[in-house]
Amino acid sequence: MFLADDLRYDMVGFTGNRIVHTPNLNALAREGLVFSRCFAPAPLCPCSRASILTGQYTMRHGVTSYSTPLAYAVLGSTYPVLMRAEGYFTGLIGKWGVGNERSAAKQFDFWEGFYERSRYYTGRDSQRMHLNDEQRGHILRFLKNVPGRPFLLMVHFKAPHEPLTPQPEFAALYESVTVPPVPTNTREALDALPPMLKDTYFANRGRRYRNHERFQRDMRRYLALVSGMDAVIGDTIAALKAGGQYANTLIIFTSDNGLLLGEHRLRGKHVMYEEAIRIPLLMRLPIGAAVTADPSRLNRLVLNMDLAPTILDIAGIEVPAGIQGVSLMTLLKGTARWRSEFPLINHRDAVYPTSRGIRTTRWKYVEYLPSEGRPQRQLFDLRADPHEEHNLVHSKQFAAIRSDLRTRMHLLLDEHG
Repeated sequence: MFLADDLRYDMVGFTGNRIVHTPNLNALAREGLVFSRCFAPAPLCPCSRASILTGQYTMRHGVTSYSTPLAYAVLGSTYPVLMRAEGYFTGLIGKWGVGNERSAAKQFDFWEGFYERSRYYTGRDSQRMHLNDEQRGHILRFLKNVPGRPFLLMVHFKAPHEPLTPQPEFAALYESVTVPPVPTNTREALDALPPMLKDTYFANRGRRYRNHERFQRDMRRYLALVSGMDAVIGDTIAALKAGGQYANTLIIFTSDNGLLLGEHRLRGKHVMYEEAIRIPLLMRLPIGAAVTADPSRLNRLVLNMDLAPTILDIAGIEVPAGIQGVSLMTLLKGTARWRSEFPLINHRDAVYPTSRGIRTTRWKYVEYLPSEGRPQRQLFDLRADPHEEHNLVHSKQFAAIRSDLRTRMHLLLDEHG
């Protein structure tokens, strides 16, 4: 499992980005399956990481902000702990991100994890090392020392999370690149935001992208971090092939959440725009689990919490009843009725507003909840308005749709709570 940090759907080559250099991921995608509509319903690092680990919504696993760690009782039902109990040799390298690191470390056979790292570089002068290189070394050491039994390796990158400090060799790839401007990075888009979002940390950070050079600098560095991560993935695949393990290995690449990079003049996550909730998902199946999937199934609504039951399913391990996600193997084989909508939820903390919503195959309805007063609402027709520029919530023409979506939102939140 390769997990990026703050990598949105459209920032890798295999989803259509023609600027970023991700040759190893692109090659893996040609062998695997790319799910074009994968989402993080609670787009904040700890919340989404806990959903990946547990297969549950935030309302169930309890990680609702940076200040609410994954409880020890819940840790025991995460997919790596369940796999270790079934004889898998398990390892984690990189950002754990859900708290209780000491307890978590004891649940792995190999642990090179951290809660957060404020910098990419450690050491000085000749000993200076980039985190991507450090993680590469840990990966190769893990693979070299795997005993003769099945293994699970979770590689959680910091990239391309801030600070935007790529390795020089990857920064050089983008020195002469010009990234196209963001269509919604306008004053009009900022004015159209719900009042709660206009005065947030995100809006203050997004205003810096009024400066074209600042936007170009940050985007070049962001893409360079993605390329550095891709190189580590390439070296991992090469090591798997050299060790004769590649054919029988399930490989998954995804991100914890997306990121707004100037859209709606915002920079950040924890809001319900597509750039924040939509994430890449690439899955390369082992030989024994290969399926020929109807391409239309790869366009269904998939959630990050589907990964835990998928991994357990492919490993032949019983999926616990408490898991709310659904194995993607049932989607690929056409053996289960698949979702056509899902709830969105974020919980208030010191920086981020509470919000809730629903996304269907066509519509998105969102409520931002102030501590006092009425919800600040949005309604978007994603088919006609993919950039979410036209809020239809006050249009009489769509009143029935708005009412129906609000009812279904509450039903889903109650169902998955």
